[in-house]
Amino acid sequence: MSYANGWDVYVPDTSTIWHDYTDNRIQSPTKYRPLHWEDHPGVSANLELLKDLYKDAYGTKTVRSAEQFLEIAKKISKYDEHVDIEIQFDYSKTPEPDPSKKVKVIIFALLDRNNKEIFRPDLYDEEIFTRTSNVKKFHIYNHVHENAVSCLWFYKYEDDSFSDRIDLPITKEGTKYIL
Repeated sequence: MSYANGWDVYVPDTSTIWHDYTDNRIQSPTKYRPLHWEDHPGVSANLELLKDLYKDAYGTKTVRSAEQFLEIAKKISKYDEHVDIEIQFDYSKTPEPDPSKKVKVIIFALLDRNNKEIFRPDLYDEEIFTRTSNVKKFHIYNHVHENAVSCLWFYKYEDDSFSDRIDLPITKEGTKYIL
Protein backbone atom coordinates (compact mmCIF):
# COMPACT_ATOMS: atom_id res chain seq x y z
CA MET A 1 0.00 0.00 0.00
CA SER A 2 2.81 2.45 0.84
CA TYR A 3 4.57 1.79 -2.45
CA ALA A 4 1.34 2.39 -4.38
CA ASN A 5 1.07 5.78 -2.70
CA GLY A 6 4.57 6.86 -3.74
CA TRP A 7 6.59 5.80 -0.72
CA ASP A 8 9.96 4.16 -1.21
CA VAL A 9 10.44 1.58 1.51
CA TYR A 10 13.89 0.35 2.47
CA VAL A 11 14.35 -2.62 4.76
CA PRO A 12 17.79 -3.49 6.13
CA ASP A 13 18.83 -7.13 5.93
CA THR A 14 19.91 -7.15 9.59
CA SER A 15 18.36 -5.74 12.75
CA THR A 16 19.54 -2.23 13.43
CA ILE A 17 17.74 -1.75 16.74
CA TRP A 18 16.33 -4.13 19.30
CA HIS A 19 15.06 -4.22 22.87
CA ASP A 20 16.23 -6.71 25.47
CA TYR A 21 13.15 -8.03 27.25
CA THR A 22 15.06 -10.38 29.52
CA ASP A 23 14.96 -9.45 33.17
CA ASN A 24 16.60 -12.39 35.00
CA ARG A 25 13.46 -13.31 36.94
CA ILE A 26 13.84 -16.99 36.17
CA GLN A 27 17.62 -17.16 35.94
CA SER A 28 18.46 -15.16 39.04
CA PRO A 29 16.90 -14.17 42.37
CA THR A 30 18.00 -10.57 41.69
CA LYS A 31 16.26 -8.60 38.97
CA TYR A 32 18.83 -6.40 37.26
CA ARG A 33 16.44 -3.90 35.65
CA PRO A 34 12.70 -3.23 35.36
CA LEU A 35 10.92 -3.72 32.08
CA HIS A 36 9.60 -0.60 30.36
CA TRP A 37 5.97 -1.11 31.36
CA GLU A 38 6.97 -1.74 34.99
CA ASP A 39 8.70 1.60 35.58
CA HIS A 40 6.44 3.75 33.37
CA PRO A 41 3.10 3.76 35.17
CA GLY A 42 0.13 4.79 33.08
CA VAL A 43 1.52 3.51 29.79
CA SER A 44 -1.49 1.26 29.30
CA ALA A 45 -3.79 4.28 29.66
CA ASN A 46 -2.40 5.56 26.37
CA LEU A 47 -3.26 2.39 24.46
CA GLU A 48 -6.72 3.67 23.54
CA LEU A 49 -5.22 6.92 22.28
CA LEU A 50 -2.66 5.00 20.24
CA LYS A 51 -5.40 2.82 18.78
CA ASP A 52 -7.26 5.99 17.80
CA LEU A 53 -4.12 7.44 16.25
CA TYR A 54 -3.43 4.35 14.14
CA LYS A 55 -7.00 3.09 13.59
CA ASP A 56 -6.80 3.74 9.86
CA ALA A 57 -3.20 2.65 9.40
CA TYR A 58 -4.31 -0.51 7.65
CA GLY A 59 -7.20 -0.22 5.32
CA THR A 60 -9.55 2.71 4.90
CA LYS A 61 -7.15 5.58 4.07
CA THR A 62 -8.94 8.19 6.17
CA VAL A 63 -7.24 11.52 5.62
CA ARG A 64 -6.50 13.42 8.80
CA SER A 65 -5.04 16.86 9.22
CA ALA A 66 -1.79 17.69 10.96
CA GLU A 67 -3.88 19.45 13.63
CA GLN A 68 -5.80 16.23 14.37
CA PHE A 69 -2.54 14.32 14.69
CA LEU A 70 -1.14 17.01 17.00
CA GLU A 71 -4.19 16.87 19.27
CA ILE A 72 -3.88 13.11 19.68
CA ALA A 73 -0.12 13.39 20.24
CA LYS A 74 -0.74 16.00 22.96
CA LYS A 75 -3.18 13.65 24.71
CA ILE A 76 -0.70 10.79 24.56
CA SER A 77 2.16 12.88 25.94
CA LYS A 78 -0.07 14.69 28.47
CA TYR A 79 1.45 17.87 27.02
CA ASP A 80 -1.35 20.16 28.18
CA GLU A 81 -1.66 18.78 31.71
CA HIS A 82 -0.67 21.02 34.60
CA VAL A 83 1.25 20.45 37.80
CA ASP A 84 1.62 22.60 40.93
CA ILE A 85 5.23 23.27 41.86
CA GLU A 86 6.83 24.95 44.84
CA ILE A 87 10.09 26.80 44.37
CA GLN A 88 12.36 27.37 47.36
CA PHE A 89 14.98 30.03 46.79
CA ASP A 90 18.33 29.49 48.47
CA TYR A 91 19.38 33.11 48.94
CA SER A 92 22.96 32.08 49.67
CA LYS A 93 23.21 31.22 45.95
CA THR A 94 21.56 34.36 44.55
CA PRO A 95 23.27 37.74 44.61
CA GLU A 96 21.78 40.37 46.84
CA PRO A 97 20.27 43.38 45.11
CA ASP A 98 22.22 46.62 45.00
CA PRO A 99 21.36 48.28 48.35
CA SER A 100 21.48 51.74 46.77
CA LYS A 101 18.70 50.88 44.29
CA LYS A 102 15.08 49.85 44.56
CA VAL A 103 14.14 46.55 42.90
CA LYS A 104 11.37 46.82 40.30
CA VAL A 105 11.25 43.16 39.26
CA ILE A 106 13.33 40.01 39.48
CA ILE A 107 13.74 38.55 36.03
CA PHE A 108 13.21 34.87 36.66
CA ALA A 109 12.75 32.02 34.19
CA LEU A 110 12.98 28.25 34.08
CA LEU A 111 15.34 26.92 31.41
CA ASP A 112 15.56 23.59 29.61
CA ARG A 113 18.77 21.62 28.92
CA ASN A 114 19.41 23.81 25.84
CA ASN A 115 19.31 26.92 28.05
CA LYS A 116 16.05 28.00 26.40
CA GLU A 117 13.42 29.82 28.46
CA ILE A 118 10.40 27.56 28.87
CA PHE A 119 8.58 29.44 31.65
CA ARG A 120 9.09 33.07 32.65
CA PRO A 121 6.84 34.38 35.40
CA ASP A 122 9.19 37.14 36.66
CA LEU A 123 8.83 38.03 40.32
CA TYR A 124 7.13 41.15 41.64
CA ASP A 125 6.74 39.99 45.25
CA GLU A 126 8.10 42.40 47.86
CA GLU A 127 8.77 39.49 50.25
CA ILE A 128 11.05 37.93 47.62
CA PHE A 129 12.79 41.29 46.98
CA THR A 130 13.42 41.73 50.71
CA ARG A 131 14.17 38.03 51.23
CA THR A 132 11.57 37.69 53.96
CA SER A 133 10.07 34.72 52.11
CA ASN A 134 11.85 32.13 50.03
CA VAL A 135 8.88 30.15 48.69
CA LYS A 136 6.85 30.74 45.55
CA LYS A 137 4.20 28.45 44.06
CA PHE A 138 3.27 28.12 40.39
CA HIS A 139 0.74 26.16 38.34
CA ILE A 140 2.69 25.13 35.22
CA TYR A 141 2.39 22.82 32.23
CA ASN A 142 3.63 19.29 32.81
CA HIS A 143 6.04 19.54 29.87
CA VAL A 144 7.67 22.59 31.51
CA HIS A 145 8.04 20.67 34.77
CA GLU A 146 9.54 17.67 32.96
CA ASN A 147 12.09 19.77 31.06
CA ALA A 148 13.17 22.44 33.58
CA VAL A 149 16.80 21.91 34.61
CA SER A 150 18.01 25.40 35.58
CA CYS A 151 16.83 28.97 35.99
CA LEU A 152 17.99 32.50 35.33
CA TRP A 153 17.89 35.30 37.87
CA PHE A 154 18.69 39.00 37.72
CA TYR A 155 17.28 42.26 39.03
CA LYS A 156 15.73 45.14 37.16
CA TYR A 157 15.80 48.30 39.23
CA GLU A 158 13.43 51.27 39.34
CA ASP A 159 15.98 53.31 37.34
CA ASP A 160 15.72 50.64 34.55
CA SER A 161 19.25 49.36 35.12
CA PHE A 162 19.99 45.65 35.54
CA SER A 163 22.15 43.49 37.75
CA ASP A 164 24.33 40.72 36.34
CA ARG A 165 22.49 37.65 35.10
CA ILE A 166 23.15 34.37 36.86
CA ASP A 167 22.09 30.87 35.91
CA LEU A 168 21.29 28.48 38.74
CA PRO A 169 20.84 24.70 38.63
CA ILE A 170 17.57 23.29 39.93
CA THR A 171 17.38 20.44 42.41
CA LYS A 172 14.01 18.74 42.08
CA GLU A 173 12.34 16.69 44.79
CA GLY A 174 9.13 15.70 43.03
CA THR A 175 7.33 19.01 42.47
CA LYS A 176 9.52 20.91 44.93
CA TYR A 177 12.32 22.89 43.29
CA ILE A 178 15.30 24.07 45.30
CA LEU A 179 17.48 26.77 43.78
